Amino acid sequence: MVCPEKILVLGDGKRQKEMRKYWKVRGVTVWNEEDSFSPEELAAIVFPVKVTHDTDRYVKLLSKISASCIVCTGILTEEMNRLQEKTGKTIIPLMEMDSVAIENSIPTAEGILQYVMEHTEKTIHRSDILVVGYGRVGETLVHRLLALQAKVTVLTKEEKDIARAKERGADAREPDSFSPGPYDVVINTAPALTVDKRLMDFLEGEAVIFDAASAPGGVDREEAEKQEIQTFHILGIPEKTSPVTAGEVICRAVERLLEKTTRRSEEWN
Repeated sequence: MVCPEKILVLGDGKRQKEMRKYWKVRGVTVWNEEDSFSPEELAAIVFPVKVTHDTDRYVKLLSKISASCIVCTGILTEEMNRLQEKTGKTIIPLMEMDSVAIENSIPTAEGILQYVMEHTEKTIHRSDILVVGYGRVGETLVHRLLALQAKVTVLTKEEKDIARAKERGADAREPDSFSPGPYDVVINTAPALTVDKRLMDFLEGEAVIFDAASAPGGVDREEAEKQEIQTFHILGIPEKTSPVTAGEVICRAVERLLEKTTRRSEEWN
């Protein structure tokens, strides 16, 4: 940032603690909810990535902030949308910004690899791994799996993603052309129910399924239980496995927004 700002970081998770450390080192005045502060002085308010609790207590806070104060969260949950409606304040969903989503895909992909290594008994090297979905996380994950010399198959609906995955060195196909295989690991990154009975029926051997999609996930867990397939639903990966990096990603995004606000203000003056 061009000059030190005053920022309120809400939440007490590992990511939020690292965000406060990051900014304090850089001379920023950073508060949490329990601190004594003046809302009118805030340059930014950063809510946790996913707010699911009641937000009514923040209505008074947002009514006191200046018009230039930036209000951010990770994703716009129902609770955050209600807060927008009640206060008339725009709340920026940082995870919908391409730059943030791409940066965040790195700790997410590496965290998935950590879970795979902890809960399987084979090396990733030479393992047969099926990756469902080829969005930002899926693409980053496949890149790292191939670097570890895993045998990777990508399942995706988009022709361009199939072409891109093949160019990377993976096998790739549409769900309708999926065929049985002795997969060691199945990783779902798609935000929809994709790992269903049909796909599970195609799995041979003792595959382990890792679901990295947001709740409710993309794996039919009841079917997996029926077929006695071990399944892990791994949520909040960046904060759990790489809280420092996860916090820095959010901090840099907020700083970019503050710099844009400063430039616009200078242009108007």
